[in-house]
Amino acid sequence: MNECTYLGRICTDLVLNKKAMDDKENYWTRFRLAVARKRVKKEGEKDTDFFNCVAFGSAAKGICTYAKKGGRICVCGENRENNFEKDGMKYYTVELFIKDYHVIDFKEKKQASGDVTEEAPFPPE
Repeated sequence: MNECTYLGRICTDLVLNKKAMDDKENYWTRFRLAVARKRVKKEGEKDTDFFNCVAFGSAAKGICTYAKKGGRICVCGENRENNFEKDGMKYYTVELFIKDYHVIDFKEKKQASGDVTEEAPFPPE
């Protein structure tokens, strides 16, 4: 079973992207999530792990509308491996494909906007 739940802070700007496919508008967003580890170092600080996350459809729209950079969010989904070639080298990445989410720190009402950017859903190879 591949099911992951992370509670952390969004550490990148949220951008809602749109791409038309088969006469339908498809929405998606990508962001990095900072998740503190339980163990505290001698200095009193916690180590942090950073996870790549991607959401599609209504999840992407909801996250971009209500969440904010630096805000806490709980995301649930499955980790998926992707790979691509660049300059003759093969690279592997892992992303959390979000199935469900719960925003903890909401945007202020004046910040909540539905700005949409039209881009390709994946970087060119």
